[in-house]
Amino acid sequence: MALPFGAVAVGVDVSAVERIAKLQARRPEFATKFFSPEEIAYCEGRPERLAARWAAKEAVRKVYGSQGWRIPTYLSVAVRRRAGGAPELLVEGRLVPGLELSLTHDAGIAIAVATLDRRVGWGAELVAHLPEELVLPDRPDDGHKGTFGTVLMLAGSPAFQGAATLACLGALRGGAGKVKMVVQTGGAGGGLPPEVIRVPVVVTEDSYSDASAAALGGELRSSQAVVCGPGLGEAEPLLGFLLSVAGQMAGRGSQLVLDADGLNAVARWDRLRQVVRLRP
Repeated sequence: MALPFGAVAVGVDVSAVERIAKLQARRPEFATKFFSPEEIAYCEGRPERLAARWAAKEAVRKVYGSQGWRIPTYLSVAVRRRAGGAPELLVEGRLVPGLELSLTHDAGIAIAVATLDRRVGWGAELVAHLPEELVLPDRPDDGHKGTFGTVLMLAGSPAFQGAATLACLGALRGGAGKVKMVVQTGGAGGGLPPEVIRVPVVVTEDSYSDASAAALGGELRSSQAVVCGPGLGEAEPLLGFLLSVAGQMAGRGSQLVLDADGLNAVARWDRLRQVVRLRP
């Protein structure tokens, strides 16, 4: 359970002591893979302590997830004891302002409650520090999704649909007003976020082709940014698709962003390098 709204975010997790004890006995590497040396030493011979710390790691991950922040690994979340015995949390080796922990175990069950007081630093320590000169523009009060631009995603293939989903999520979280995703005609596209607008096109040999790109003229013209590459694969028809997209966008004000398989394609095909000018 996690409560993302209001001044305090809460993550709660429950772990069975017997389950953790059996897992540790069956897989000795379990402790070293997920716990710090200090945690292992403190919990030696006390599976209830280990279960409580496992629950603590899960609770912290829920707090981070509820805020939309990068979720830390289990090993990067550690529980240590304050003077007097109360537990405190370290995330990636440091204390996080406003993040507190309560642990208990009884009747074979360990429970952890992690709370984040957003009024204490507002989670500034949870995200990467941004350059001072990076200032995002204010959003007008009367703005709407059409005000903040359209991103067109040329991503994903039958084997790599997850890459398309992640790319769409990144655009949405980055503030794009509309995110459109090219999908195979008749394909479900069910893994995409509900906010994403599907743009169906015909594919050739399980890949986008020049025929696919020809049908995208209007979408390319109306998009302020086009992201091309994540999960596209390396099928031969893809060359014609990329050549057509790059040709249609040449000289326009919109930006073509190549990533992943888009960059692989530029490295692979000389004809594409002659059309696309790369900037870091």
